[in-house]
Amino acid sequence: MDKKSFLSQYSEEKQFTVAKIWDNILLCQEIEYPIYLDEFYSENILIILEKYVTRLRVSIHKKGLNENCEKKIVCIAPNSFELLETKFPVKYFEINGKNKFKKLEHKDFLGTIMSLGIKRELMGDLIVKDSICYGIIKEELLELLKEKIELVGKIPVKIQEIGELKIPDNEFKERVEILASLRLDVLVSEIIQKSRTEAIKYLEAGEVFLNYEVEKKNSKLISEGDTLTIRKKGKFIIEKILEETKKGKIKVSIKQYI
Repeated sequence: MDKKSFLSQYSEEKQFTVAKIWDNILLCQEIEYPIYLDEFYSENILIILEKYVTRLRVSIHKKGLNENCEKKIVCIAPNSFELLETKFPVKYFEINGKNKFKKLEHKDFLGTIMSLGIKRELMGDLIVKDSICYGIIKEELLELLKEKIELVGKIPVKIQEIGELKIPDNEFKERVEILASLRLDVLVSEIIQKSRTEAIKYLEAGEVFLNYEVEKKNSKLISEGDTLTIRKKGKFIIEKILEETKKGKIKVSIKQYI
């Protein structure tokens, strides 16, 4: 596979980012030694990369906040290289903002970190529970967080490095939707609690992502294991397609990230 063929697997707006990955694949092949990439990449890039990487004589190793996270940093290694331990250049951290006055949310922590001028690509996902934020970031940036962040949403906070085992799992809300069909616009309509006409507007506006790619086709059929993201509405996993009701409708079990 050549560079042009590789880049053609991605949308035009992603090709600049992916071109850097291609260059590192070639470097890995040349030096026959693992290379750690500089950024965290979302699943819509990694899914395609893993699909074609076997043709390129290298393997892909990933590290994110936890198994269910979206953004991951990548190590490219020659197939012949035996990786006993992959030491990614990242640090895990905790920002503790527990207090009696205000419940801190994901947007509070993310906004504070972004206000430092840190590029979003240099940090993975964040999980917030009980006003405590857990995250993963490039190792050289952890000290910056410690030095610069004293308040989040006007609340004093404490920052410390933590081990990977202290990172909590994502929490989900279980829900069952009863659908007239497995079409994407039908599911979106149920989730946003609006008409199918309104659901189609979401799709046409590029507000709906299926398996981390913008999906505008309203007749697209959903499948078990699909990940659905609707801007400002949340992220969902299609866990299981259940039995039909007596009226011929379809029950679908969904896990919603919370």
